[in-house]
Amino acid sequence: MKLAVMLSLAGALSAGAQTAAPAAKAGQAPTAGRAAMAAMSTLPATPPANTSTQDIAQFEKNMRMMAAYLAATSPTADQSQVEANRALVRRMATYMAGLEALSSSNAKLRPPINRAQQSFNSLGFLQYLALANSFQTSNPDQPPPQPPAQNWQQPPPFALTAPESTDVSDADKEVAAELHTRYETDAAHSAGVWQNAETLRQNLAARGLGLNVHTATALVRLPLHFNSAANALRRNDWDAARTHLEQAEAETEKIANTVGK
Repeated sequence: MKLAVMLSLAGALSAGAQTAAPAAKAGQAPTAGRAAMAAMSTLPATPPANTSTQDIAQFEKNMRMMAAYLAATSPTADQSQVEANRALVRRMATYMAGLEALSSSNAKLRPPINRAQQSFNSLGFLQYLALANSFQTSNPDQPPPQPPAQNWQQPPPFALTAPESTDVSDADKEVAAELHTRYETDAAHSAGVWQNAETLRQNLAARGLGLNVHTATALVRLPLHFNSAANALRRNDWDAARTHLEQAEAETEKIANTVGK
């Protein structure tokens, strides 16, 4: 089972990594890949306001080197390394969501951010996260672990209360109130669906199974959309907030189709 999981994780990245960067000389690719992963490990949770086009271009370059490195090393990595890789890719996804928020207020950054998002998708990082969430390794000498009691009651990885929007003009107060209410209504509904998914995931994991890739992928995307919506509300960007809430609603519906509402 462990080998099958590793091969699946590697396959999520291998197709994109084959054309990720020009061929490197022997010995250079592993070194470049490790350097890229080290750089990714220092990414801030939120891109600073002074993020430049050069910063984004370097982020995309690091993604490409990292994709090639992970595709080459995942099949032989141990479980602790897979978990570390998954945490790193999740950090990248959070940073990517922050870049999307920046693009709405800085037109100059939109082209490089769009290219970075396309690379993130085409290189297989989203599928890598989904597979890592879906597959569960098991020890054939031990019975499958039972899910922790009451773990399904843990809160979802997104805020249930909309953040405060300050300095709202009189003309925007109505739309601001509508979007804050919509955020909290959506978050409450999505939290219930999220808990259903977590309960199902634990039950499947106890039998050595996992959620399907489409559901696991939606679970990865859902908190990113809520975090982006919250950031948009903080800066009074009503159009961006509405867009991210619509995306969160769509991901919630995908999950609900599998786990119920």
